[in-house]
Amino acid sequence: MRRRTTDADSQSGPCYDTPMSSEDDKNLINFIATTVEALRGRVDTISEQMATKVDLANLREEMKEDVAALRTEMATKGDLFRVESRLDTMSEQMATKDSLGRLETTMHGEFEQVHIRLEPSTSSSA
Repeated sequence: MRRRTTDADSQSGPCYDTPMSSEDDKNLINFIATTVEALRGRVDTISEQMATKVDLANLREEMKEDVAALRTEMATKGDLFRVESRLDTMSEQMATKDSLGRLETTMHGEFEQVHIRLEPSTSSSA
């Protein structure tokens, strides 16, 4: 249900109470202007701190170059596997402390036997 329009509706009037003084109007306008200027300052500060699309594109290119440089310095999984294989081969070929101890004992025994064999022949020739 629509309400009928009347002549009173078609007359435009001020949107605020008419007893409002012009001093109040000035204060309100000053408040609004001050608020707008403060917001403008904040927006300017934010705008200075933000990166542009060009800045982001340049950064992306720099990062691509940095990543490419890193890739040339990094080892691949294959490189690491080959190193691990070489280490395994080297560790299989290396002697342990226990095996070196056994070798030392064996060598002492053999030197003793050689020494014993050589002693009688050196005393008989003298």
